[in-house]
Amino acid sequence: MPGPSARAEGVPLVYPVPFALTRPQVEQVGRLGLVRGEGRLARAGDRVASALLRLVYVRLPLAPGAFRKVAREVGVAPMRTFADLFEADWNLLTVHPATISGAGRAGVS
Repeated sequence: MPGPSARAEGVPLVYPVPFALTRPQVEQVGRLGLVRGEGRLARAGDRVASALLRLVYVRLPLAPGAFRKVAREVGVAPMRTFADLFEADWNLLTVHPATISGAGRAGVS
């Protein structure tokens, strides 16, 4: 049988994640590139799609009610949004070297 949660025991959760689709990235980027294409219509569609994703991801309360109940029972802060499901106490932002412009050149690692 699983034991109590790390948070309930006061052990911080550490989660290495890339910056893409983290709460700060979704909150600060106007267009997330969800709609491909050129021209005004594609840009407008991308702004609308990005705004909808932002609303669902960081603002709407989507966590199941059971999460709030268990959080209350073990004495930790409840998860309120979809983004909360992917966050830890400490998110270590990581980037794979292959995604960095100029990776592979001498002195770039």
